[in-house]
Amino acid sequence: MALKRILTQDKNIQLVQDNIEEALIPLQSSPMANGVLIKGVTLVALQDNLIRHTLGRFPQIFFIGNLDSNATVWNPTSASINNQKSNSSVINLRCSSACTIALWVN
Repeated sequence: MALKRILTQDKNIQLVQDNIEEALIPLQSSPMANGVLIKGVTLVALQDNLIRHTLGRFPQIFFIGNLDSNATVWNPTSASINNQKSNSSVINLRCSSACTIALWVN
């Protein structure tokens, strides 16, 4: 995302734009900026739940938010998911009881 610059002769506005751009560059290049938010993910208890994401690569980390019930959610370490090899388009989650979550995958 590029900062739209206002073309002006005013040196103060140019300086402010330079400072804003300098502050945004580290945020845009942060590894966390390349994730996806998936809302309203319904998980079924004690089974593999395959959640599709659009990263186009294996996820490095995920964060769970908006958990709507008292449940533990985890990523099983099995090499296969429902007899299907893990791939770069899904993340597998299991939970101790049925719940709905929001998921940030990066």
